[in-house]
Amino acid sequence: MSQLWKYKGKPLSPDQQLLLQFAGDQGCTCTVERGDRPATISVLKNGIKLCYINATVIEDSAIVGYTFRSEDGVGKPKNGCPPELLQKTLAKVKKRYSAEQGWKLYRNGEPVPKGKQLYCYLHVMDFNLSKKIIEL
Repeated sequence: MSQLWKYKGKPLSPDQQLLLQFAGDQGCTCTVERGDRPATISVLKNGIKLCYINATVIEDSAIVGYTFRSEDGVGKPKNGCPPELLQKTLAKVKKRYSAEQGWKLYRNGEPVPKGKQLYCYLHVMDFNLSKKIIEL
């Protein structure tokens, strides 16, 4: 069941709205993180988080942010990738989706602090690639 009615973040682009509709048609669940101002939408399929939309993704003119999975080599699924694993992980992700293009490293891959860790974030710029992430 979708929780999109709870979303209170920045306006979604037409492509983001269309992608969320597509995700629902593919059997995905869209959840909204709780808080005073719920502003992150997560797309899950069979309980596995695939991607997300937040203010950073919207400001970067991306469609979604990619959620790295255990098979990408990052351990448990998370939105960010430790910088020391980035190049190896990116190669796996690009191979899985047969896509060298359509990706953008947030802040050109400069690690962003989150708590005590540093992470790099991968934004998906291409609508069809975003659909592929949801389909696979």
